Formats: sequence, structure tokens, C-alpha cells
Amino acid sequence: MSWSHTDGTLLRIGNQAMPVPSKYDLTYQDLSASDAGRNMDGKMFKSKIDPKGTARTIDLEWKAKEQSEGETILSALGTDEYMQVSFYDFFKGEVAQNIWMYAGDRKCSTHLIRKLNGTINPIYTITCTLIEVDPVNNSTPGE
Repeated sequence: MSWSHTDGTLLRIGNQAMPVPSKYDLTYQDLSASDAGRNMDGKMFKSKIDPKGTARTIDLEWKAKEQSEGETILSALGTDEYMQVSFYDFFKGEVAQNIWMYAGDRKCSTHLIRKLNGTINPIYTITCTLIEVDPVNNSTPGE
């Protein structure tokens, strides 16, 4: 893929370049082994399952998008269970490409705006969380 953060693209879902979101929160979540936790003395035993040991999530929000742009976002988020996502990883300073993710709950709030000429235009606010499927191997879901 011939895109980078320098061209202003933060996020692609499949081959669809997404509009710049109003909110883009990238989170690294530790993946701990089942025996990790606190003992009876309160001491923490942290045991990551892999050297990478993290899963990424991206909380996204697009505010005040007109109908065509809102439809582009909703179409890309679609109804597929899994999707390949390329995004700028601020922690690493590079683009993470073709990472298998799924979209958590998707929410679309619609506000109707009446223009001076009497027409009514919908304005969308869309939110969702993209969640990494297999942070250790990035294998195709279901394998």
C-alpha cells in the first residue's frame, strides 16, 4: 500500500481510506496468562502471554458528518464479522498494515438540520471501537 501518515490518512478499512475521525484513541491492552494476578498478600504477579503481550483497540468517533461521508463510514464498518485494518500506530511511529480486527458496537446518531431554503439534511455522529483479533500471530480469523 502506498500511503502513510504524512498523506493525512490515519485509517483504512479494507481498501477504503476513512475520513479523518474527530476522536482516535489507540490503546494497548496487556494480555496476561491465566495465572497472573494478586496473591493473598496483595502482591501482583504479571505474566504476559507472549513477548508482544498486547492487543490494540482503537476508539473512533466521527462528528458532524454529512450524509455521503456518513454513509462511507457506515459502509466500511459494515456488517462483516472481521475486517483488515491499516492504521497509524502512534506508540510505534509507523503504519500497522492489514491487521485483523472486529468492530465492537457501532453507533450512529442522526441529527436533522433544516437549511434556510427549507431542505432537511441529516448530520451523523458515528462511534465504534475496533479490536485486534489475534495480536500474537495476526492470523486470519477462524484459523
